[in-house]
Amino acid sequence: MTLTREELEDQSAKYQRQLDGLRAYMKELRETAEKHGTDESLLEEDLHEAEHNVRYYESELGRIRKEIGGAPAAPGQAGGGGYALPSAGKLGVGALALVAIGFAAGVLLGDRLKPRRGDG
Repeated sequence: MTLTREELEDQSAKYQRQLDGLRAYMKELRETAEKHGTDESLLEEDLHEAEHNVRYYESELGRIRKEIGGAPAAPGQAGGGGYALPSAGKLGVGALALVAIGFAAGVLLGDRLKPRRGDG
């Protein structure tokens, strides 16, 4: 099945939003862990999975960019190669939700691992 340029651009935008969300999640997770003194080794599995997903989306974006060069134009679009993909400048709702969940998890984890100080 050959996808049109419009379908490839939609898929590319979706993957770019996922990639942006993953990068924001990883950054927030690291910053929250550092802020609360959480040992990063406790986050190793989550960070490893996120890094794996980042590599996947990066490779898929590269594949899509190559395909767009030879993709048939959708009705009403001019054909031709070397088309520049739109960048996703803003995070989507899903990405923001992922960041919020990661932040909350980091706060809870940091709070549980932080040594308790007595008032007296």
